Amino acid sequence: MTQVNFDAKNIMNVIKDLKTEAKPFINTKIGESLMDFEFYVDHDQYIRKDNHNALSGKVGDQPISKNQAVNMLWETGRAVKTE
Repeated sequence: MTQVNFDAKNIMNVIKDLKTEAKPFINTKIGESLMDFEFYVDHDQYIRKDNHNALSGKVGDQPISKNQAVNMLWETGRAVKTE
């Protein structure tokens, strides 16, 4: 099980007309590995807009990559961590 932590900021205010059963994000990658949220996150999961959030999912049976960058694709576009 892998957990990704993120701060959604105001993205939840930008996403409009989201279907009731849809999640506000499309996918999450750690390095080049897609996280699988099936059975762990559904449309009832509440994502806070001005606070830290944590979602759990599976990355699968892949070796740990040297690239640990987290990249989330939201309904509005791509979000990446900036320093």
